[in-house]
Amino acid sequence: MAEAGQVEAARQAVVVALDWTSSADARQAATAYLESVKSGNVHTLAAVAYSLVRQEWSSEVRLYGFKMLQHLIRLRWDELSPEEHRQMAQMALSMIQEVAKPHEQWALKSQAAALVAEVSRRGGPPMWKEMLPSLFSLSTSSAIHSELVAMVLRWLPEDVTVHNEDLEGERRRQLLFGLTQTLPETLPFLFQLLETHFTAAMTFTAAKQEEAARQHAQAVTATLNAIVAYAEWAPVTSMVEYRLVEACAILQKAPQFRLSACEVLKLIAARRKPADDTAPLFMAAIVHVFEALSTASEAFLMHIGQQTSALAETLGGTKSNVEEGDIDYGECLCEAMVALGSHNLSCIVEDETRLGTYLRRMLGFLQLRSYALHSQALPLWLTLLRDTASSVVNKADSVGPASSTENGLPATHAEKEKKGVAILITEELCAVLLELAFHRLLMKSPEEAGSDNMSWIQDFSTAIDYRQSRGRLLELVRLIATIRPLVAVTHVAQQLDVVLNIGDSSHPSSQELSSLQTTQVMFETVINGIPEAVMAAEASSKRDLGLKLEGIFTRLYNIEWKIPGLVELLGSYLDAMGPFLKHSQAAVPMVIEKLFALLVSLPAMRMDQVQDATAANSLKEISRARLQVCTSFLRVAKAADTALLPYAQRIATTMEELQQQGRLPRGEVNLLGEGLLIVGSAGGNLQHGQVLDWLLGPFRLRWQQPEWQQRFLSSPSGIVDLLSCRDKIFVGPAANDGKSYNEEIWFVYHTVTFFERALRRCAEPKKSKIPSVLVSHLQWMLPPLLKLLRCIHALWSEAIMPTLPAEVRGALAMGVPEQLSLLGTAGSQGSAATVEANQMESNSNGIDTKENDIRTWLKGIRDSGYNVLGLAASRIGEEFFDDTDGRAAACAVALVENINYMEMHHLRQLNHSVIVYFVKHCPRPHWVSWLGRLLPRVLVHCQAVLSSAWSSLIREGAVRAPVNWVVSAAVGSDDGSSRAIKTEVILEKLLRDLSRETCHVLAVIAILSPRQQIPSEHQPGTEANLIIGLDTMIGFLMQQREAARAALLLGIEALEWPDSETVHKAVNFCSAVVSMASVLTDLELQEIVGQNMFLAAIRGLTLESNATGQAELIGLLREIYIRLSAHSQAPRQVLLSLPSITPEVLAAFEKALGKTSSTKEQRQLVKNLLLTAGGDQLKALKAQKNTNVITNVTNRLVEMGIEHVAIDSGPIGLASIVM
Repeated sequence: MAEAGQVEAARQAVVVALDWTSSADARQAATAYLESVKSGNVHTLAAVAYSLVRQEWSSEVRLYGFKMLQHLIRLRWDELSPEEHRQMAQMALSMIQEVAKPHEQWALKSQAAALVAEVSRRGGPPMWKEMLPSLFSLSTSSAIHSELVAMVLRWLPEDVTVHNEDLEGERRRQLLFGLTQTLPETLPFLFQLLETHFTAAMTFTAAKQEEAARQHAQAVTATLNAIVAYAEWAPVTSMVEYRLVEACAILQKAPQFRLSACEVLKLIAARRKPADDTAPLFMAAIVHVFEALSTASEAFLMHIGQQTSALAETLGGTKSNVEEGDIDYGECLCEAMVALGSHNLSCIVEDETRLGTYLRRMLGFLQLRSYALHSQALPLWLTLLRDTASSVVNKADSVGPASSTENGLPATHAEKEKKGVAILITEELCAVLLELAFHRLLMKSPEEAGSDNMSWIQDFSTAIDYRQSRGRLLELVRLIATIRPLVAVTHVAQQLDVVLNIGDSSHPSSQELSSLQTTQVMFETVINGIPEAVMAAEASSKRDLGLKLEGIFTRLYNIEWKIPGLVELLGSYLDAMGPFLKHSQAAVPMVIEKLFALLVSLPAMRMDQVQDATAANSLKEISRARLQVCTSFLRVAKAADTALLPYAQRIATTMEELQQQGRLPRGEVNLLGEGLLIVGSAGGNLQHGQVLDWLLGPFRLRWQQPEWQQRFLSSPSGIVDLLSCRDKIFVGPAANDGKSYNEEIWFVYHTVTFFERALRRCAEPKKSKIPSVLVSHLQWMLPPLLKLLRCIHALWSEAIMPTLPAEVRGALAMGVPEQLSLLGTAGSQGSAATVEANQMESNSNGIDTKENDIRTWLKGIRDSGYNVLGLAASRIGEEFFDDTDGRAAACAVALVENINYMEMHHLRQLNHSVIVYFVKHCPRPHWVSWLGRLLPRVLVHCQAVLSSAWSSLIREGAVRAPVNWVVSAAVGSDDGSSRAIKTEVILEKLLRDLSRETCHVLAVIAILSPRQQIPSEHQPGTEANLIIGLDTMIGFLMQQREAARAALLLGIEALEWPDSETVHKAVNFCSAVVSMASVLTDLELQEIVGQNMFLAAIRGLTLESNATGQAELIGLLREIYIRLSAHSQAPRQVLLSLPSITPEVLAAFEKALGKTSSTKEQRQLVKNLLLTAGGDQLKALKAQKNTNVITNVTNRLVEMGIEHVAIDSGPIGLASIVM
């Protein structure tokens, strides 16, 4: 026994260590003393710890004593003899007796139970079997004793199946086997505890003996928690056999215990059916679980319905006011039913009555107003409907569309099954689901919600939850349209009859407009959900579905709305019918006529033609509606495919007439023109070319004018004149019939953006052997475009920027929408619709408006110009890279002449939209003329920018802001510190984006450099024989000395940046470099790879951000060591410089490495070696807590064990190399 002085010293040390009023030195000294006791003599530790848990001490001291005992058992058990093991077991059981007091703290009871579980765990199955009878006997003493025994029965299986970091391998399997062997005694005992103490709790409650009732109720709760620990892995048949499922079903009626009891049923319902001969027994057991859950669900839904009805009668409303306890229980109950349907529905569908009951229960949960309950049921319905819809689509494709809409379901049992589950979806059920979805979709978003529907809206914690729920509801509608198209179309037609009358009102309310919008979304979803085979059959026939669709189209065609907002909606309704128009030739000319009628029903005006703010706002609405109608035409063209082909000439003629009358602005012409491109491409190459010539002809005439190019594209000053004088009229030889600068600005924009759209409509080279129809147009488009990009890039240069007018210089800074996008609070600016809106909103009042217009124009030209180059490379292919006209040199000058002045987001865009496509698609004969000019400048500059920026972020905690960098006041508050934080966030986001995009370029280079098999006497037949030759892309890069050096630095440095996506891409590039270095005689390259790259990969493992990608870094280290060890001593020298890596350790490592050719085993050897040296410093390799899902445990020990590698987690570091 420990001396009294030692116990008192330990007690005082605990008091001081836990007292925050003590000085830091005192707490540190007390902690050091306690650690010395824990690491000292094991018998002294046991005696001191046992003395500290005596009842005369404070609860803090006793808790610490329990922790010391658990430390002894967990970490120093092997230092005790077998006899001492038995004594520790008896001591642990005695602790149960000591804490079994009526008012003992739960924490102490929990620690005492955990101590018994720890002893059983360390002693293994034999000790557990010895202790079990004693525990059973203890439980008969009182309700508190029963509670403690139940806690022990919970902690042990929970400790094995969840918190098991030090129980990997054979010991864990043995302990699980021991627990499984005792199930015939344990499970009946748990049922007995439930039965005894639940009965006693009810009896004492009726007798109003609250204290006794409380103790028995705590015993029931502890027993249920123990059953939860077994429900995850114990055989389901045993849970039913020993009446635990029956007990949990009964407890569903007890509000105090129903949640824990439901948790047991949920875990059992989620168990998977075994694949052996016990499957029938399992399925029978699951049926019992289903019956329990079904009965509980019926009672719960009835209870909630009564609550809602009573509240509606009291308050005269329909808002839900379900109690929080009911919500928690309802969620668990619904989750259990969902788990049953997700994993074991095959156990239910064998009985039609059972299946019908299950669907009714799940429909009840779906219909609840509470989002928490509704959202639990909705994903299951989507799963059920997906399986059924898949069967419907397969049947429609295989047996023809004629029979698909009659039944909507497969005819045979084999067709009804999808992964062993058959689902019957009736018309009545689909109608109910559609009605429910429509009412849910009518709910406004959290940002828009007012007092209406707040009982629903308040359940959404974020707008993301709202959008996710809305997306699921729309998927529900789409799937129903696939399964039961006639039901879906009938329902939406009825809804249309109601809401379309709203448009006849001169001033529809916001709620009425919301109904119109929701119905349009639902209508579009229904149309898109109908299988194409069904649509083709029905649209060409006069059966029910086809007649319904024709009736809807006729109704839409006859509507005469004049209000801009309603016109916009009507255009959306019409384009939603695109899939129907594809198979209904008679409706095609009607929809074209209607869309053009809608377009001309609204005046085409410019913002500079209005004087007051009211008229300006009205014009904005009109402009938005006109753009939506043009967009609707584009969508109809996409959906109708070849159906519009016979009417292409009529469309072109109408467009030309409207343009000549001044009733069709250039932006709208572009949208309609893109629709014509789609129509033309459906008619073959010849017609596509004719449409292109007609659409691009007006652009070509002005774009090629020498005077125009000389005036505006010969130098940056021309662009500055164009931008800063936009309200003036041309004079001189380029007067161009008195057009204003503003018109010329947007002519340039529309030329570039429309050419981009044309490129997107071209077939990719791999899909067509015929040369692209745009090849001839590149010859006139490309030279002025490159001049334009060169002038725009020059605006940021030191020589030009100071001379710019104020509004142009201000426009060079990043705009508010882009900054908000980087902060994650808004969508990015720059789409065609946004640019068009900005153009319409232009006015001549105020420098801010001019600045925004100029910024919008510059961004649009840059983005579209880059896209033109990238799309031309990918979709035109070799003809684009033809350098007979010197375009390679012109392109290099335009893109990289002023690359040193590019901002990070501009560099990222250049890499993303141009460089990657050039690398992917440039033919090998043109590598020198194209990539040889671009890659060195791009890689050198990106490496310098990224290296400096990451260095400042890692060392100073923030990226250094460029000169004159400003976060707009519109982004946040005027608070200086807030502005600084936002600047840091934006700059770091820009840095990460640029890093990822630049390393993506390197990764693409690596991917385009395939490894080749070569004969070798060293490790024949292994990956050591796979090398990358000099004729590959990376071989070409290595021959460009300047580019190669920058790429190597970039790839190596990126391994140490705390960005996992960047590291992943860098590893791909570095792996390719390793392969090449292993076959070259370049000693410098081998030294860089063996020294710098090897060391950087090790340092990368010290970053926690690389935890998910640690396997790639270990694989890179393995590859470097295997491939380069024969050529360079650098990898060995790096390893020997690490702590604890001696020549003997390294020799043993190399010997083990040479004995296996398995890549997986070699990686594990590398990992073990690094852990020996790294310890806690290798944060990427720190073991994560394992959570094991144990489906079914049998009474057989697994013979094959998994070798467990012990890791010393002591104070071993890599400080010598990571500083």
